[in-house]
Amino acid sequence: MGNIISNKFKNREKLIFPVCLYLVGIMVFTVINYERSKAILLNNIDRNLFIAANSIKTALPKDFHDRTINKVSISKKEYWQNIITLTELSKQLNISFLYTFVIKNNKAYYTSCSTSAYELKNREQVNYWQEYCEVSKKLLKITNNKRNVYKTTTNKRGTYRTALIPMLTTNGSLYVIGADYDISYIKGVLRKEVLISSMFAILLSLLIIPFAYILIKSEKNFNYFLQTKVQERTVQLTHEINEKTKIQSQLKNSLKISKELTEKAKDSNKAKDEFLAKMSHEIRTPLNVIVGVSTLLNQSDFSQKQSEYLTTIKSASEHLLSIVDDILDFSLIESKKVIIEKIKFNVYEIVNYSVSSFTNLASHKNISLKANINERVPQFVIGDQSYLRQILFNLIGNAVKFTEKGGVLLNVTLNNFDSKNNKVEFLFKIEDTGIGISPENEKNIFDKFSQVDSSTRRKYGGTGLGLAICKHLLDILGGKIWFESNTDSKKESKGSTFYFTLNFELPDNKSNNNSDLEGTESILTKLPKLKILLAEDNLLNIKVAKSFLEKSGHVVFIANNGIEVLRTLKSETFDVILMDIEMPEMDGLQASQIIRNEGNKTPIIALTAHALNDIKEKCEKVGMNYFITKPIDFKNLGTLISKVLNQK
Repeated sequence: MGNIISNKFKNREKLIFPVCLYLVGIMVFTVINYERSKAILLNNIDRNLFIAANSIKTALPKDFHDRTINKVSISKKEYWQNIITLTELSKQLNISFLYTFVIKNNKAYYTSCSTSAYELKNREQVNYWQEYCEVSKKLLKITNNKRNVYKTTTNKRGTYRTALIPMLTTNGSLYVIGADYDISYIKGVLRKEVLISSMFAILLSLLIIPFAYILIKSEKNFNYFLQTKVQERTVQLTHEINEKTKIQSQLKNSLKISKELTEKAKDSNKAKDEFLAKMSHEIRTPLNVIVGVSTLLNQSDFSQKQSEYLTTIKSASEHLLSIVDDILDFSLIESKKVIIEKIKFNVYEIVNYSVSSFTNLASHKNISLKANINERVPQFVIGDQSYLRQILFNLIGNAVKFTEKGGVLLNVTLNNFDSKNNKVEFLFKIEDTGIGISPENEKNIFDKFSQVDSSTRRKYGGTGLGLAICKHLLDILGGKIWFESNTDSKKESKGSTFYFTLNFELPDNKSNNNSDLEGTESILTKLPKLKILLAEDNLLNIKVAKSFLEKSGHVVFIANNGIEVLRTLKSETFDVILMDIEMPEMDGLQASQIIRNEGNKTPIIALTAHALNDIKEKCEKVGMNYFITKPIDFKNLGTLISKVLNQK
């Protein structure tokens, strides 16, 4: 019961403020309406008084006030004529009283005015040229300010609104014209306005009270509705928060598991890279000896049968090396460790070198192998020559491998020339008459470890990585690769045609000469006699490298580890150092770091069986100039030595 009474009292308390505010509003409205009506009435009266006062100026003679100011005698007839005129004018304009004063010696003197009908009838003498003491001081203020004055005065005759307007005579003398209007009736008018305002407020109250009641009731219903919705939403949000908390917990667990898997994957990739690096070193080291020795033996005089054996050994070792290279290259591409170089090179030389590398195999298979370069193809461009060579090697190698009759043709054309950016796009086309590609194998031809069928692998060998490497490399270089199957009238496969495009930059014309792209076959022999320090721990590798270098006319010193290298450098100076990476006691990286720290700037070329970019980065970090992988290509070695000597 107490709660109900308390709630009712609270509801009444809520109504007190709006009711009081409403009452104050009614009072303010009534006062404002009263003052507004009063101001409108007075403005209308003041306008009529101004018009009436100005009418005096034209009703009286122009020189009347000059004569009164100068006390020129005015006849009684003229005097009464002026009074009659002003009296009639006041009746016409419905003005209570019209009059004039002159100002002289800082005093106001009465000159003419309207009068009542009684005074006019009896011709009672009106004071003339008498000082009007009641208003003398106020009139003086008016004349000093020279502004119109409107004021309300109350006396025994009633309440009047007065207008006083200063004027100048024709001679420039100051006089005042005035008009009075009885405004006693205004109070009645204003009372009516107040009554009307009150009635309007009451009527408005009758309309507002029901509306306010409905509004209050609606507010209660709406508040109840809002409370219900808030409660429902609170329950819903609580459920959602619980769900989100559960999801966040699951997400945290998933992220934790993902992080653990990522770490395991990194460890796995690191282990894979270390394994590949180790296997690369272990396989390339004996291959370096086999390839080097077989090359040296081929330069000696042997019987035809022995030469065939040596050629077989060399071919088998080169084939094994290409398999190792494919596996390592694809591993690098998949781990996104490919580094793109931008150097100036001779396109014609790369194409001819790639084709000539398979000339012996093509001759052995009795098939033709040709290359055509369109005359519009510029000879020198800027790009990555090693990857272009690798793509050509894979595609030409496949074409020759899978072709038993006919031949292989490489065409190079200018596909697009961007003069604005000084770039060119080449189109390479490798066409063969080999076994072709069956329709069911066309979709996955660029997949890793993909070959036409199992019989193809048994017959032709290979890892199935060549085309996958080409596709990945061209994606990285911004090129495209596609193929077409060649068929005859019976829709039987008659070979295939592979296409790929690559973009290159054009070098400046000033630097476009052949001196820096000289052939590499005879570079070692063309170099001046050099003093070379060979750091290598493998006796067979030492024998092969030393034989090639001495045969080319150079002097070779041997060091079996990094400590011997540092000891030798204290007593001898060299033109270039060939530094193996992996050596006992002190490896090539440690030795190179010490050499550079001591300020020795002798060019260092790294020799390693590792083919991963991580090793290359480590070599550059310790100050080695260049990097070459085993088995050593002595043509490339000659080029690198020539470059470091030119840089000196």
